[in-house]
Amino acid sequence: MHSIKRLLVLLAACFVVLASLVAAQKQKVTDKGNEEFLRLMRAQVAKAGVEKTSDLVFKAVVTGEKGLTYVSGQHSNIDIFVANKGTQKHTIFGVFASLTNSGDYNKVVRNLTLAGYQIPLKAGSNLTFTYPFSIETEAMELGYVLYVDYYDSEEIPHRIVAFSTPVKVVFGDSLFDLQSLSIIIVIGGLIAGGVYLSNTSTVAKTVKKEKAALPSREEVELKRSQLNEDWIPEHVLKAEKAKGKKKAQ
Repeated sequence: MHSIKRLLVLLAACFVVLASLVAAQKQKVTDKGNEEFLRLMRAQVAKAGVEKTSDLVFKAVVTGEKGLTYVSGQHSNIDIFVANKGTQKHTIFGVFASLTNSGDYNKVVRNLTLAGYQIPLKAGSNLTFTYPFSIETEAMELGYVLYVDYYDSEEIPHRIVAFSTPVKVVFGDSLFDLQSLSIIIVIGGLIAGGVYLSNTSTVAKTVKKEKAALPSREEVELKRSQLNEDWIPEHVLKAEKAKGKKKAQ
């Protein structure tokens, strides 16, 4: 009886494991299918270009006093409100933006990152989602054009301009951000190197001058001969002179 129970438990465990493996395999196939589908959608929408009309209506959600102001080099987000005004379901699968000339939105300065999504929108529904990006430019005023890729219930892809708006790019308030620190370190290294080379050159010149200023042996002997002999006793001077005459002979 116990052996039968153990066998049943073992069979049940094997069934659970097999079911999990099958589900995981199906998920992999589905994910792969989604990747291929999205790749196809992106290729088709890139060829089709930008459409002028759409059932989807977008607007930027502006909060705070600064509005659409972003710090250069920092990761930023923009909240986007979308409403489906049509009669069929649409699914957003891609969003990207372009930075343009502030006076002409057709003059592109730089394209920002393409972000992938799977956001279904039923007819008459609306929601807010976030698009992450990073701007790396000089501090200036720019145009910001947001593009949205989506496909309809018949799986036909579309690309539209969600909105165009002016934005302001500023530098960070902190003096000690990574970019500023790197600049400070480089400048400090150059200054330190210049000071070191200047001091080394000055020391070398001083040593040379000191070496050049050392008197020769003849000068030392001459100075000795020119010493004031008034303080030397007369009998010592006579003895020294006598020794000198003997050496000369």
